[in-house]
Amino acid sequence: GAPVKLSDFKGKLVVLEWSNHQCPYVRKHYGAGNMQKTQAVARALGVVWITIISSAPGEQGHVDAAEADKLTVERKARPLHVLLDPQGQIGRLYAAKVTPHMFIVGTDGTLLYKGAIDSIRSSRQSDIATAKNYVTAALGEIKAGTPVADTDTAGFPHLDDSSGAIWEWYEIAAQPAYAFITDDGRVETYLGALGAEGLEGIIEQLIVA
Repeated sequence: GAPVKLSDFKGKLVVLEWSNHQCPYVRKHYGAGNMQKTQAVARALGVVWITIISSAPGEQGHVDAAEADKLTVERKARPLHVLLDPQGQIGRLYAAKVTPHMFIVGTDGTLLYKGAIDSIRSSRQSDIATAKNYVTAALGEIKAGTPVADTDTAGFPHLDDSSGAIWEWYEIAAQPAYAFITDDGRVETYLGALGAEGLEGIIEQLIVA
């Protein structure tokens, strides 16, 4: 595909969405159709939506152009562009460290919002209905000419383990994987995708134990 520059959209609102299709939080919002609905709201307001994938080769979520296009079609996503950032240059520029990590850039290039897509930090789709969608709320406030109430919200924390030290410490050999640390210091690790119900079941078992 052709290079895309933010300056190409001067005078327009732009949403930047950092994505990793293997991240459980990304799967939550795409699987429930919430990300697509948010994209549709933005597009209806004349907002430019750009999805960015910064996963490096060999890392979770890395895709090539054909795979990125396939994901867009399969998920019925509605970005104007999907940018591949395997070197992480754009990600470092915006300090995008989690997924989904959302940014709203104003018509003059000012950053108006950065953070999570909504107010509930969970991988459960059932939480979406009661969560505040920070992106649609901010877009509505910007369009109405009122100050953005929430300009900087916390996304899901990620650790830089480029050295592999954390993987080695918890004896993780592949992704996805989970490590649960109980209040008495016990560590339980699980390999493979769990999903919301699987996570809830394990957490309940650990609490009982």
